[in-house]
Amino acid sequence: MFIFIMVPYVLMLTVFLRAATKWILKRDVTFGLAIGTVSLAQILTCIIYFPLKQMIGEDGTTAFILIITPVSVIIHVLIIAKMLEISYKRSFIVFVVMSSIWLVIILPVILIVLFGNGGYLNP
Repeated sequence: MFIFIMVPYVLMLTVFLRAATKWILKRDVTFGLAIGTVSLAQILTCIIYFPLKQMIGEDGTTAFILIITPVSVIIHVLIIAKMLEISYKRSFIVFVVMSSIWLVIILPVILIVLFGNGGYLNP
C-alpha cells in the first residue's frame, strides 16, 4: 500500500522540482537527476519517520508533526543543495517554490475529492 502512494507522490514532486529549478535557478534539470533527488530525500525522510513514529506513539500526533516537519524540510534542502550543487539558501528557495506549487495544484484537488458534491466527506 505504501509504495502505491509514494510512487505517484515522488513523480509529482519530481515535476514540481524541475519547474521550481527552471523558475528560480533558470536551469534545466534532467528528469533523472530530479527523480534521484526527490527519491533520496523521501527515502531519508522515511528512514527517520517510521522509528520516530514508533517512539512517540499514537498519543503524540501533534508532537510528531512538530518534529517531523522541520526535519523533513532540512533533509530536502540538504539533498537538493548537494545534488544540484547550489547553496543552501537557493536550495531552500527551490524547496519553498516546489512546495507552493504542490499546494496550489494538489490541495484544491484533495478538497474537491473530500468535500465536493458526492465527495467522501459530503453525505
